[in-house]
Amino acid sequence: MMFCRIGQVAVLNMRYAYISLLTLIASPAAAEVQFERQYIDGSYGQVHVLISEPETSSTLHTPVACLSPNPMAGRYYRLFMQQLGQDRVMIAPDYPGLGQSDPPPGMLDMAGYADSMAETLDALGYGKNGSGAIDICGYHTGTFVAIELALRRPDLVRKLLLLGIPFYEGEARQEMYDNNVVAAMPSDKLESLQGSWEFTVVDRQDGVALQRGYDNFVDILMQRFRSHWPYHAVFSYAAEPAAASVSQPVVILNTHGGLEEQTRALADYFADATLIEIPQLHHGIFDVGAKLLADEARNQLDH
Repeated sequence: MMFCRIGQVAVLNMRYAYISLLTLIASPAAAEVQFERQYIDGSYGQVHVLISEPETSSTLHTPVACLSPNPMAGRYYRLFMQQLGQDRVMIAPDYPGLGQSDPPPGMLDMAGYADSMAETLDALGYGKNGSGAIDICGYHTGTFVAIELALRRPDLVRKLLLLGIPFYEGEARQEMYDNNVVAAMPSDKLESLQGSWEFTVVDRQDGVALQRGYDNFVDILMQRFRSHWPYHAVFSYAAEPAAASVSQPVVILNTHGGLEEQTRALADYFADATLIEIPQLHHGIFDVGAKLLADEARNQLDH
């Protein structure tokens, strides 16, 4: 492990020369983790939440809420919850309109998603009127929801854990908006689902279970005609001033997939950020690297 400083960002360059692919594949949790589901009343109807608790751990660390990448539901984090959740409560809500949560009447901005997650966490007993701030993990879309939540409700957020930040600037951001904020056209042809099927099932990363591919495909189908709504929030979000305004400590796990450079670029804007490079993980990181990510998250969040 090498440590150096670049600007205001602490960078840990992780080198695991002898780690094979098999060690990155999520193994069964050493301790039992119990899952349950709840529905929370919110501004747009009910929000579905997947919650895990360790069955036997006597020492519980700060809970972690996991905010998912569009178009996936909270269950996207299930393997990660099995690992990191061995010694803490884990919470994975579905955004309004995704998974099993009721949809809003139209597209939300990032504040709308953050406020919905704040309502959910309030109802679960956290924040200033409950048991205090917790840690927030965000991946892709979830990184910006986490940042906005930290700004709007600092009483709810102790630390941020961010992975795969979709940060684009200027014309590139507008291009991403134009390419992604496009409604899927209704069709009665099976071929219209071919792209989603190949992405989630046929071309899934080595080590990703077939059932997991099915689950991801179903999550896409459940909100197929609203899949562009969260992208409206993502690619219209002023990420630079938002990141610069975050006062909480930020941990960034930079896996080397499609958003490696974008993640590194936004890291420079945070006042208190630790950037950890994890070049071994590229795609399907919460499947093939759940234990590695949980171990690194535990090291950073608990100190």
